[in-house]
Amino acid sequence: MDQIEIGKRIRVLRKEKKLTLEQIAGDHFTRGYISQIELGRVKPSFTVLAHIANQLDVKIEDLIITNNEYKQINDLLLKLEIETTNNNYSNAISLIKNVKIKIKHPFVYKINLYEAKAYFHLKKYNECIRIIKQLFAKKDVDNVSLYKLEAYALYGDALFNLGLYKESIIQYDQLISYAQNNKLPYNKRLANIYLNKATAYQNLKDYDTAIFYYTELLSFMKHNKILEPLLDAYIRIGFCYYKKGNLETAKIYINDGFQINKILDNDIQQAESQIILSYINFEEGKYNSAEEYCKKSLSVFENINSDNGIIESMYILAKIYKYKNKLDEGVKTLNDLYILIEKTNLKQINKDLIKDIATLYMDYNLHQEASFLFSVLVKNLYLEEKSN
Repeated sequence: MDQIEIGKRIRVLRKEKKLTLEQIAGDHFTRGYISQIELGRVKPSFTVLAHIANQLDVKIEDLIITNNEYKQINDLLLKLEIETTNNNYSNAISLIKNVKIKIKHPFVYKINLYEAKAYFHLKKYNECIRIIKQLFAKKDVDNVSLYKLEAYALYGDALFNLGLYKESIIQYDQLISYAQNNKLPYNKRLANIYLNKATAYQNLKDYDTAIFYYTELLSFMKHNKILEPLLDAYIRIGFCYYKKGNLETAKIYINDGFQINKILDNDIQQAESQIILSYINFEEGKYNSAEEYCKKSLSVFENINSDNGIIESMYILAKIYKYKNKLDEGVKTLNDLYILIEKTNLKQINKDLIKDIATLYMDYNLHQEASFLFSVLVKNLYLEEKSN
């Protein structure tokens, strides 16, 4: 719809609601400016249209699109919702690429976000970032707070999953600041952003800062009764204390997490807790307990086909077997692990874990496998440095 048609639509709606030009203008604009818009002599920005729609008590789309356009766009959004809900992300991207209608504000933001989310779930994080940058480049994005909030979150998460933790922290900080400035409600999504920010510090091995933010997060989540990220926070605080060598404090937080999990019954979180406990028990020389925890976590990760979880569990198990002098079982575990590693994208695995696994292969005199992993590690570090 062009500016003349928009002006006519505004005038008709204003007359229907028996409002004056002054009432539409409010404190933000002049009577004359609104009159110029109604006459089609001025093209209103999205900000102005949002104000007028608010004064008229209508949706902004009622001002800017025809009924036919509205139906087409709504049909597209409905299809995108169905495809993404069913995890058909490639189909969602195809729908967007094949769209024939001219998409206008504010629908463009919704569609951009669907596209970015689809790329994110397909693990095409650079494409996700590209779409979000396009979204941020749009002139009126500041006026669509919820879209911008979600865009910041996706941007940060994409950077996080690319291993760009410092950059992800910057995005998370911008998101948190934006949410606070716009007085957006504290919810589970925002709690996860705080959680990911703390985890980014954890992955940078800044355990003290990570613990600080995790602990700050705990008070927020307890106050808002958000349980799932609360469980994550307890587990990760426990892990940070483990890495700092404070095993007793680590166990306290892990056990607190277990208590919460009695309510949530989350197998994945339980398995992650058991991995940490296997590390702790190993450090304490309690190899039987470490083995028991490790096998439990491995069983869960195998059931959900989590390659990362399986790889870490098998690594710990092989390490335990070495210290228990069960070398045959250790070699078998490492052989099975190598088969899995060959089929896995090692870029998605923590570099320190790859190094530890390679070192363990050396300890078992499996030099060929160790050499392969060290070469992968060097290559990944080179590519990472080159990209930076």
